[in-house]
Amino acid sequence: MRNIIYIITYVLLLTGCRRGADAETVAAALRQEADLVTTEVRIRKIAYYDSSQHEHFQLTDPSTWRVGDRRCIVPVEVWIRYGYDLRQLTLENLRIDNDRQAVVVSLPEAKVIDSGYNHDIDESEIVSIATGLRDPIGHETIEAIRHEAYETVMRQDFQELVGREVRYNAEAVLGTVVRSLGFKELIIEP
Repeated sequence: MRNIIYIITYVLLLTGCRRGADAETVAAALRQEADLVTTEVRIRKIAYYDSSQHEHFQLTDPSTWRVGDRRCIVPVEVWIRYGYDLRQLTLENLRIDNDRQAVVVSLPEAKVIDSGYNHDIDESEIVSIATGLRDPIGHETIEAIRHEAYETVMRQDFQELVGREVRYNAEAVLGTVVRSLGFKELIIEP
């Protein structure tokens, strides 16, 4: 987080922002930073594969298992980074309040900046059962299960869960930048 603050501050100083800078200069400097990641969420899910089911993949409770066919339990940890695309910042979104020596910003809608999961498979965490003459579940199937779990998690909306934190962290980061430029306060409008 500190590295982001230092990079933003450095870029702003290089572009000539200083106390009394106009809104256009501040907005241009902020837009250069592009994506501002403020919050990272890690979600661990257990993916369950059952070859006897029409929909082979589901997130389920292992206590509901029945005997038969091929089954596999694969843990997946998905990470999602939320923040703001500062390239969307326009002059209409930013103004300098000279009386209060503050920068007033209306941030664009928070969004997912980056997401993914670890593609390295730890075989010790996987439970795989193949009954009868069935082949065991292989590496490709396990990776397909993990990818489907990732896609399922990404379809969920965690904005309500992390929305306040994303905004609060953005306020902390941008507030530091604004104060380093000689302004006393950052105000984020809804």
